Amino acid sequence: MNDLITKINDLFLQELTPARNNTYVCPICGSGSGKNGTGITTKDYGQHYTCWAGGEACFVNASPIDILAKQAGIDPADTKEAIENACKHFGIDRDFFSIGTLDKIKQAENKRDKMDQELTSYFEKWNKAIKEKEPAEYLEARGLSQATIERFNLGLMEKDGSKFIVIPTGPDSYNARNIDPNASPKYYKPKGKPSEIFNIKALETAQEPVFITEGEFDALSFIEMGFEAIGLGGLPNLSKAIARAKELKFQYPLIIALDNDERGKEAQEKLPLSEDIYLYKAPIETLYKDCKDANEALLKDRPYFDEVAQATYNEAITAQRAKADEEHQEALEQIQRDSVASAKELFEETIEKNRTAPFTPTGFTDLDHLLDGGLFPGLYVVGAISSLGKTTFCLQVADYIAESGQDVLIFSLEMSKVELMAKSISRLTAYYDMKYTKTLTHAKTTRGILTGSRYQEYSSEDMSLIDLAKDHYFSNIAPHLFIYEGVGTIGARQIGEKVKAFKELTGKAPVVVIDYLQILAPEDKYLTDKQAVDWNVLELKRISRDYETPIIGVSSFNRENYSVSVNMTAFKESGAIEYSSDVLIGLQYKEMKDLTGDPKSNSNKEKASEIFNQVNEKATSKEPIAIQVKILKNRNGRKGDVDLAFIPMFNRFENAGSYFS
Repeated sequence: MNDLITKINDLFLQELTPARNNTYVCPICGSGSGKNGTGITTKDYGQHYTCWAGGEACFVNASPIDILAKQAGIDPADTKEAIENACKHFGIDRDFFSIGTLDKIKQAENKRDKMDQELTSYFEKWNKAIKEKEPAEYLEARGLSQATIERFNLGLMEKDGSKFIVIPTGPDSYNARNIDPNASPKYYKPKGKPSEIFNIKALETAQEPVFITEGEFDALSFIEMGFEAIGLGGLPNLSKAIARAKELKFQYPLIIALDNDERGKEAQEKLPLSEDIYLYKAPIETLYKDCKDANEALLKDRPYFDEVAQATYNEAITAQRAKADEEHQEALEQIQRDSVASAKELFEETIEKNRTAPFTPTGFTDLDHLLDGGLFPGLYVVGAISSLGKTTFCLQVADYIAESGQDVLIFSLEMSKVELMAKSISRLTAYYDMKYTKTLTHAKTTRGILTGSRYQEYSSEDMSLIDLAKDHYFSNIAPHLFIYEGVGTIGARQIGEKVKAFKELTGKAPVVVIDYLQILAPEDKYLTDKQAVDWNVLELKRISRDYETPIIGVSSFNRENYSVSVNMTAFKESGAIEYSSDVLIGLQYKEMKDLTGDPKSNSNKEKASEIFNQVNEKATSKEPIAIQVKILKNRNGRKGDVDLAFIPMFNRFENAGSYFS
């Protein structure tokens, strides 16, 4: 039994039509055949499949046997009937598989391969037989002329006491139908071969619409009337035929004319239309009247069938032309909409909307002046060498914006929410200490805020200062500040979803801060580091544009730029940062502005090392460090630089005028 199931699974997989991204076209609902279809997937190498478009309406974690049963209208729970249906579908001799020996399976496959090689001579033999014996009358009784019989090399095969009409469906495949409708088996096809589509080559050669029918005799009936047609040999081949038409870029209508029964009507109704080719669903109840299919309609009333088939053919051409005209008109209208002349109203609306300040101040007066007022909608990237304070700087900007009443989302991919809160409260202790005592005697570091065991050692002045800073933070800043932690789980797409949700709930998009760009989760695990950063940066740019809001991304620098003045080449891993950002900002110790030339030169390295030592001494003595904020790129404004004072021990930046005169 395992050998049989393996064989069915293998043949089912061969029969599926590949779609996109390791998916296949669903043989039931057709998902995956359109531009946006999701298709079906397998996680266990073809043993089970799930249709993501149809869900339970199609199948979830279903075996090929179950799927084939569902197609045939059989209850998959009826295992015996389901397996027999699968064997019939693929022409498998189940009794043979019950022997269960791989050697005999191999022998049988070799025998079938030899049969395939000799099929050409068999077709000739069978065609000759049909000319000499009475079954030719059977075909004429089906409404088929000698010309049609000859064109498709129809033949007669005698097997096990029965006579079968042979309809070649390819160079090494055929379907055979028992002349006696009451005899068993009714059909015969080469064992182990997937069901091929009759006259599928019409899609390569036809310069006119092509009818698609379920059965070969139905296709032959349309062909007999002078049309082109293909016979699916079963509904599961419908998606395969459409996929082949797309592959060939078939330019004419495909007229879908399935059987006039419940299954045919349902398949025709559910068939999704395609943007790549034109599908015309024939009015089968009118076309076939009270008949089941095309061959029956041909035999019952040939003149009527001819007339309605011709009308359907003409309607398909007319409908395709109308659709093409409509698309052409839409394209013309789109061209007009894209013209600058049509954007005059939008231009005036933008000016009117910006009568109120369209920017968000950063809180640093000199920097805001250089930025024409503050942050405008767009992508801002802030970079600096390690430990210079880029996270602290962006956090202080975020706190200032939140305190002004604007929602800010911080996506922290390294530090915890509590650490960021403590940094802000530490900064506020320094602010209030300087305000009231003109010293930093009582100000507290981040660790000093978080280490509860130290509180018993603090003076009443220390505790009052901490309480004042905490009250300021939780009353004025925290209500509009939202911090999301995540390592490897947050990417640009997740950020976009959060921004969208905020705007839908509040009516206004939030400002976004990301710390930092290089460790955003990749959209696809198979992307290189550079590709991942490129994708995320481009997506963040799109989000800033679509929601008209500033997005600030923190970026690391490559090591080569630790011994030269900050420049655009310092932004590592991605060309997208340099080209897609609206504003590119570099932070550096002010003394480094004169370091130019080769970053690998010993002279530069020595000077940089000396600067770093001086900075470390100042940091431990609570002295302010001179920081230069350099605008390296400003798509719609000025470039230049401003100076700030940085007290790293207390996480605080100040306008330089407050410390340096």
